[in-house]
Amino acid sequence: MVHKRDITSVILHCSASGPDTTVGDIRKWHKARGWSDIGYHMVIENNGNLKLGRDVDKEGAHCRGQNKNSIGVCLVGGVDGNGVNHKFNKKQYNTLKIVLVGIFMSYGLLPIHGHNHFNKNKLCPCFDVDKFLKDNGLCKP
Repeated sequence: MVHKRDITSVILHCSASGPDTTVGDIRKWHKARGWSDIGYHMVIENNGNLKLGRDVDKEGAHCRGQNKNSIGVCLVGGVDGNGVNHKFNKKQYNTLKIVLVGIFMSYGLLPIHGHNHFNKNKLCPCFDVDKFLKDNGLCKP
């Protein structure tokens, strides 16, 4: 498979919103900021369904300084602007595992980071990425 971008990592995010948030909602928020499209490449909604965002062959807009060579994956939920933690569920985590395995099959074994790895002021993705990877048998190079 030929890829148009050199992908070197995956960055995990949360929507920092309630469980009813859809990929369409996030797209509207990002376009309202003047962006060309949703900043994430993939969104895992509360029901566990994977929705495609920005084309993976296009640079994302999800992590300042890291967009050029990364894929952004967002889970709906996390700590919202009012400090309420809309926790992720088993369906979302199961889908995330499948998504990461698919990315590894397409791009090779890549490092997986939470958004807060690059910005310590962020809670995003609102779960322990290293623990998730270890608990699910996914290596972090």
